Amino acid sequence: MDRLVKNIKDKTKEKALINFLRELPFIDIEESTVQNKNKTASSNVRKLFGIWKDRDVSLNEIREKAWPKMNI
Repeated sequence: MDRLVKNIKDKTKEKALINFLRELPFIDIEESTVQNKNKTASSNVRKLFGIWKDRDVSLNEIREKAWPKMNI
């Protein structure tokens, strides 16, 4: 079975499309809504502005800490 995701630009046509698809015997309609899992009520991107302002950190130091070299 294949799955189709619909992105409808004109919301006024959405109900007509869903009704049409329901009439087709080979199509099953499964309605669901997508929720953003990463967004929380207290998240605020502006709180992150300037967090590195007074720190002397280079990009290489960040990379070395994030991906340490493995001795093989």
